[in-house]
Amino acid sequence: MQAVSSRGTEDFAPGWIALSDAEWESLPTDLPPHSEVVVTLCTGWQASECHVHHPALIRLAGRSIVRGDEDWKQGWHSPLTQNMHFEEPVGAPGFGIYPPIVVFGPDGTGWLTGPTSEVASRCLWEWGPNKSGELVVTARLVPWGVDGESRSRRCEGWFLKHFQCELAPSLFDSYNDAIARQLGLTPAQKNPDVGLTWATWNDGVFRDIDYDRIDAMCAWLARELPQVRWVQADDGWAGPAATIENEDGTLGMSDFGVFYKPERLKGDPRFPGGMRAVADMMRRHGFRPALWITPAVMAGQPLYLEKPEWFLTEARLNWMPEMRFLDFSRADVREFVEGALDLVFNEWGFEGTKLDFWTMTFEETNVRLSEDGPTAVEWMNWFLAQIRRRIPDDGLMLHCIGLPFGGPWRSKYCDHFRYYADSEGSCGVQEMVREQAVWAAYIAGLYGLTRFWGLNGDGFGLFDHIQLPADEHRRWAAFMLGSGSTTELSGWLYRKADHPGVPVVRTVAAHAALGSRIELPGYDYAADPVLPPAVWLRLDRDGGRLIGICNWTDAHTDIPVPGSGMWRCVLTGQVVEGGQTVTVPPRDGLALVLA
Repeated sequence: MQAVSSRGTEDFAPGWIALSDAEWESLPTDLPPHSEVVVTLCTGWQASECHVHHPALIRLAGRSIVRGDEDWKQGWHSPLTQNMHFEEPVGAPGFGIYPPIVVFGPDGTGWLTGPTSEVASRCLWEWGPNKSGELVVTARLVPWGVDGESRSRRCEGWFLKHFQCELAPSLFDSYNDAIARQLGLTPAQKNPDVGLTWATWNDGVFRDIDYDRIDAMCAWLARELPQVRWVQADDGWAGPAATIENEDGTLGMSDFGVFYKPERLKGDPRFPGGMRAVADMMRRHGFRPALWITPAVMAGQPLYLEKPEWFLTEARLNWMPEMRFLDFSRADVREFVEGALDLVFNEWGFEGTKLDFWTMTFEETNVRLSEDGPTAVEWMNWFLAQIRRRIPDDGLMLHCIGLPFGGPWRSKYCDHFRYYADSEGSCGVQEMVREQAVWAAYIAGLYGLTRFWGLNGDGFGLFDHIQLPADEHRRWAAFMLGSGSTTELSGWLYRKADHPGVPVVRTVAAHAALGSRIELPGYDYAADPVLPPAVWLRLDRDGGRLIGICNWTDAHTDIPVPGSGMWRCVLTGQVVEGGQTVTVPPRDGLALVLA
């Protein structure tokens, strides 16, 4: 293990901090197996006076920030993941993430970000006080790889020369400008006007879909919600037809195993004309068709039972251990995958997709590919590129819930990013919706990643099956609108014209705006590790503004309205004045536009 750099507070200055040419040239090009490059920074600040943010804290501990000398494992856990990953180090969880780390110092805000690419390495962060009580931050730069040995020979490809180190208060512009340079992208390239998507999930029915129901929904959408551009058949399109059951008789997901014997997809009475007819029907109503897919395979599928050598031996999900993940390093697997993609996008004619349960194939850090060559992350890019080349230039790729935390790198391929659990399982749970809002505050507000893709808080619907009260429904609407994360609508709205929640869905659709810049007036990222922002200011690309106000407490709360002028709540009709406070009832919300 070779330490290559150690720097003090005099180096905490705006701009890039880089290894010197001499330090960089001294790195060996052929490291021993499992070697790490270590970069250590002593902040010069007392750890007890600093706070540290790492995105894994939210995933593991349900917190956004801890004090520099604090043991974050003392009894905290995320309401989403509970203790499934709780014993893992924050900077080195069992899944790969883009690793921004933010150090909030006592006399300013500093932040670091590690490697400038996720392709060939990952960054493990550690922090804590030294003997003098000063906060020391260490980055361990570890090669992605199959067996350590083959990957470590690629030191020259790590792209690890630069670290970002910033004291300026405007983190949004600094972070985003740096990432834009690395990606070679402009915001105009990365915020296509894809419109809203309606999907067949989040209504309590899930897989109970058929041609006639989607047909009726499309007709209603075409009449009633002009903001919807995409219609997506979600998981369940390949079941529950009896021909798609697993070998043990249990209901299978619409996983890649269904492509192994595609004749099983024919004769489904729910879709008598096949999936091509479904895509054509969506187009006939004026919508663009999308389909849910996952490269995972359930353990009961014939594909896994007959070809177990095609699958990774280590990658598993804690909460769905029966899932198996394809080994993309194998040529025969890639040939099979390309055939499945040809069927979906070329023969059936779908123009977009939601990818689900897929990042585990590439980002579980214990993944061991069977063939030497590209890293797992490079195979991920191959997979995404294979989809992208089969859909139109303005086709839709929705990055569904997986392991990452909003890292910008795969936005080269994806248009939308799901960053939390299905809304039907979370928006009615106080702890979970608050955690989601904290997560959104960092992704949209601090990281500013809405410049690169549409933040997707999952579907906005009626949620009758979880009995979401009207006030919490309004708060969910205010949060989704204010955070700029409204990309999907859901629910069989055509059957519920008189439902009191339908006007709220109409309002959300009318005021959604993808790719907006999000600011959080008055929110102190270092002040409270749990409470999300009460005020979300959305700055749209066309110059419009929307203020989302959310009361996350169980009491009436006075919340300041930023700006000036008169603002009208599109959810209630209430008019409030900028610069004044508004009293918001418990668990309620407002979505304000200029009156």
